[in-house]
Amino acid sequence: MSDPAEDYSGYAADAAIDPDEKRDLLRQISDLTRDLMVATNDVTLAQIALKAAQDRENRIAERELPELMDRAGQRLLVTTDGIKVELTEKLRTSISAVNEAAAFKWLEEHGLGSIVKRVLSLRFDKGQEEKAKEAKEAMEQAGFQPEIGRTVHPGTLQKVLRESLAEGVDVPLQTFGAFHQRRAAVSASKG
Repeated sequence: MSDPAEDYSGYAADAAIDPDEKRDLLRQISDLTRDLMVATNDVTLAQIALKAAQDRENRIAERELPELMDRAGQRLLVTTDGIKVELTEKLRTSISAVNEAAAFKWLEEHGLGSIVKRVLSLRFDKGQEEKAKEAKEAMEQAGFQPEIGRTVHPGTLQKVLRESLAEGVDVPLQTFGAFHQRRAAVSASKG
């Protein structure tokens, strides 16, 4: 049993609501809760449908159409119903951690080291904001072991490797996780 001296003043606002109005508010909450469940389910279904559509688009654009166009000896054509289809090729890259040292070495040996960015990273505990400022000036004296890394922006790497390949340089594509992505691009024909 509750203590008669308990303070119920926090419930004064609830007591002030008309019972009919309270029922209506609770019904609205219940209705919106169901609407939210339906909307959440709709989002999930739309995401699944989007993923399936993207997979289908990629399969057709990156494999099926390029293979058929190769067999037909075509790089560009307009279909009988006026759709222009053209094979494009892009260089894609992704340097893996395993190949990072070799990739950076190759870039430096080929005069492309300027695209390699240096990354310096330090971790500080909560409350060490002042130490972080001091460490910029004197990392070793402050007792921190900085992690020094390197990185190349993917777009810059793609451009430099594409140019190197165009100049006839023997680029170790595997080192850079690089490959030529062929894709059929379609658009409505003009005229």
